Amino acid sequence: MITMKAHPTKRRRAQQPESESGIALITVLFLLITMTILGLTMVATVNSDMMINGYYGNSRAAYYAADSGLNIARQYLSDQLQNQVVTTACLGWGPTAVAGCTADPLSGSASTTALANLRQTFGGAYSSSNLNVATTPSAASWPSAFIIQDSTACASSFAAATGSPIKTPSPLNANLTGTYTYSFNYVICSTGTAASTSLQRASVKESGTLLLVIQAQDTPPPSFAGYGQFVTNQASCPGAYLTPGTYTGPTFTDGTWSLGNTGPYIFTGKLSQVQPDIDYYVGSKCTASTSSSFPGISATFQAGLQLNAPAITPPANSYSQAWAVLDGLGTGEGTGSPTNANLNAVLKNVSATVYPSGGATTGVYLPYYSNGSGGYNFGYLNNGVPAQSGGIYVQGNASIILSATTDTSGNPTQTYSITQGTTVTTIVTNPTTNTTTFSSGGTTQTISGIPENLASVPGEASPGTMLYVNGTITGLSGPAAPGTSNMNANEYTAAAIQNNSMVTISGAGDIDITGNILYATEPVTKTPADTLLLNQGTSSSNQVLGIYTANGSIYLNSPYSDQDLETDASMAAIGSSTTCGTGTCGFKSSDTINTWNNVGGQIQSNEFVCTITTANTYYDQRFSAWSNFFPPWFPSTSTGGTSYTPHAPQVTPTQQRTSWAWVAAQ
Repeated sequence: MITMKAHPTKRRRAQQPESESGIALITVLFLLITMTILGLTMVATVNSDMMINGYYGNSRAAYYAADSGLNIARQYLSDQLQNQVVTTACLGWGPTAVAGCTADPLSGSASTTALANLRQTFGGAYSSSNLNVATTPSAASWPSAFIIQDSTACASSFAAATGSPIKTPSPLNANLTGTYTYSFNYVICSTGTAASTSLQRASVKESGTLLLVIQAQDTPPPSFAGYGQFVTNQASCPGAYLTPGTYTGPTFTDGTWSLGNTGPYIFTGKLSQVQPDIDYYVGSKCTASTSSSFPGISATFQAGLQLNAPAITPPANSYSQAWAVLDGLGTGEGTGSPTNANLNAVLKNVSATVYPSGGATTGVYLPYYSNGSGGYNFGYLNNGVPAQSGGIYVQGNASIILSATTDTSGNPTQTYSITQGTTVTTIVTNPTTNTTTFSSGGTTQTISGIPENLASVPGEASPGTMLYVNGTITGLSGPAAPGTSNMNANEYTAAAIQNNSMVTISGAGDIDITGNILYATEPVTKTPADTLLLNQGTSSSNQVLGIYTANGSIYLNSPYSDQDLETDASMAAIGSSTTCGTGTCGFKSSDTINTWNNVGGQIQSNEFVCTITTANTYYDQRFSAWSNFFPPWFPSTSTGGTSYTPHAPQVTPTQQRTSWAWVAAQ
């Protein structure tokens, strides 16, 4: 056997690369370091932003808390003043007022009390334990609060301003204060904080004025213009009966109505009386009944018949018409009529000569004064201050013609032609130009201003003219010439009362109606439906006429061939039992009248026999449909006193901030 030995073969190995595991570790570590740095940077940035935002939020919260404190404190002071106002119902305040109204409605120490209460409720030294309990937040609200502070840097104050209060006389009584205007200056310092543990605070300071207007409130008494028919005294079965016709609106007597069988009656409003029976006349026989129907009587009660109604006692008079001429009020000036001294202080004739201090027997006078620039203003000077007046004063008997006229530019005017003997005085009021023209005997005065009514809405002035005759009104008519024969249609229908003219004519004695007195625009349809034709506030809506005497009667006369007559007015011959005897204060006729149409109403103390075939009263629906609308200075249904019903005063607060500023945090 042959044995063979292997020859060693030289092997070649592939060369291996160096290991890379260390490099990967380094890379990972580098990335981790970078991300850590970025993360820390972001954390630092976010933390910084959070700190800045938190600081800013706390700062704003502190500011808003401080500013809210100002608003709360200011309102608190205003409320404190209002809470101290005496709310006794007063027609006015002063030494001569009724009990409870003799002193001012707000004490002179009111501001001191209000400031003390403010400090007690919201004030004190700043500390986390002395923040306002009143502003402690709920768990879900922002935890901010404020405190009202006083320090050397900012001190709160509250006191009446110099000259406060300003007192305005009552429109019902010049001797009383009707309105107080109080003015209080304040400084409020408020510190706000975002939270009770926060050191961040903001302090603000505000200065300003609080105004408090306290005004006497009252309700005027119901006007007798609210009746279509009113009779105070009407005995049962008086021997005569109500003239047949159409009677619209409220109809009332404190006695008993008597109806006859000579013609039909239509009552569109409720017929009311105090007595339990109504009287029916068939022929000469009078029968008392509780029924609304009776054989032989033609009467329609569209709104029913009311028996046993409560009585209405008329006043002596709620207004003094003579005083109204002087000052536009006609109430509260004092007892009795104006004296010669009162008239002398205000009135002048056409020559600008004052009413004689010793009195006068005749003449027409207006309240006007020199304006210092060569002209005249309507009204009078009250201790050097211009004041408004209400109308025209006629001394002695006179006849009057009323005319709805226009000026050369077509503006509506109201003309009064007043005749005394052979003297004719013409007065023209022009609301558009705000002038009154006064002419007589070749002399003319153009006066700036027109008569104003200050009584219908106390505290406010509205156009209104009182023509007061201190004597008998011997004739009162529209433009148609009374007594002229063969009158044409235009004279029958010429307007006496211009659109938007509000007039009352009052006499100290009898008043003779001697011709038609018509409105330029009729307010109602003059039918049993008596529909209101006008809308309140339009250019033709406010014309109204009142005719009134408290001592005499109103006589009706027709100068026309058909013996008809129309009187567009609420007419009153009514007064107290001492001034109106059994022979006065009613409506009478001087001759026979066929049909008398009255657009307005008839108010009288006593009924008299009149030779009128048909009497139609078309109630002026505006007196019921419109608020506080009736002839100026017309008598009212109130009894005694000033006739106005007092109510708790009206208190009107006003806040006015005059300055605001940041101050050093307290």
